[in-house]
Parts: sequence; C-alpha cells; structure tokens
Amino acid sequence: PLEKMIGADNADDSTFIARPNSYFLGKNYKFKTRYTFDNKHIRGGLIIEKDAGEVFLKNKYTHLTDSILNTNPSLADHSSYFIQLSDWKWVQKAVIGDYHLSFGQGLGLWTGIGFSKTSDASLVKRSGNGIRGSASSDENDHMRGIAVSIGSPRLKFDVFYSNKNRDATLQESDSLYASSLLTNGLHRTVNELNKKDVINEKVIGLHTNIQYRS
Repeated sequence: PLEKMIGADNADDSTFIARPNSYFLGKNYKFKTRYTFDNKHIRGGLIIEKDAGEVFLKNKYTHLTDSILNTNPSLADHSSYFIQLSDWKWVQKAVIGDYHLSFGQGLGLWTGIGFSKTSDASLVKRSGNGIRGSASSDENDHMRGIAVSIGSPRLKFDVFYSNKNRDATLQESDSLYASSLLTNGLHRTVNELNKKDVINEKVIGLHTNIQYRS
C-alpha cells in the first residue's frame, strides 16, 4: 500500500495544539480546474487550484487556528485569471489580470518559461513575445495588473504595471525584513500559511521596440 504523506493524518485537538505545524489544514488531494475562451480579438482564462493538504472551502482545524493564523484560508489556495484584447485599432495587445513579459534576450525582464541550454549555438538566441496573458498554476512567475502594447510594426511601446503579494520568510532585527522569497506555492500548515502573501511587490515599466532598415 502507498504510504500517507507526512502531515496528512488527522489529529485530535490536544495533539494538534502541541504540534500545529505538523498537520495539514486541508484534505489530502490535489484539485485544479481551468477555463479558457478565445475569439478574433478577445481571449481570456481562469484557473483555480489547490495542492494536496491545502484548504479548499473548509479548514479542518478552524476552531483551533483562529488565534495562530495571520489570515483565514480563502475559497481555494490559488487562482489566476486574465482578459486579453489583441489587434484592435492602434492597440496591438492589452491585458488585465495576470500576464507574462518577455523582451529581447531576457537579460532585463523575462517571466514564464525560457529555455536557455542547447548544444546548437544558433538556437541560443531568444525571441520575446512581449506581453502575453497567463492563467497558470505557477503561483509566482507572473505579473498581476495591466499591460498595454501600442504602436506600429516599426515602432512599438509596451507599458505595464504590476501589483501583487508574494510569499516570504520575515525576520526582525532593527526593522522587519524578508530574509527569503518562497516559490514552492505550498500553504498546507499554519507555518506555511503565515508566510503567504506577506510582502507586496510593485513593478512599473516601459519598453520600446524600434525596427529599421539600413
């Protein structure tokens, strides 16, 4: 028989209070649902997901965790969504929600998957897609806000703004600071949930693309 994941067992009240970070607050199954739509100018997507052990609808130990959790678990641990408008008048692309940015060779800014190792030197060069809406199960590698690409084939401006919370381990010395950013996306125990969305990240930028022939 398959062994249970550590933390998946149910605990009585006294056992949980003694070791609250040793037990998952949610049921031991993974859940993910995705919806996308696409037509000539508008596309969008939505994903709702929870990992095994994370809360979905109900915290198993609600009566014991109210005083030790910084926040109450939401409907589902992770959701991602976007609406994208493409090729409409002078707007080449506009996204509201979650999105990726990939410009140039990725040295300054590139979110999402990027393959960089190859034995063929001619394939090292990247080709950025600019702004792209994203509804991904990855909880960290995206922007969240609004991004717009306007212009012509020879002159294009990409303007973007992102405002999202990130998981981190906080420590206090002379002031409170983040000692590390967490990227595994797991929020199963009291300790993991108390590190969720504890810092805010804002990004604003402008990218210009000029093409000309000599």
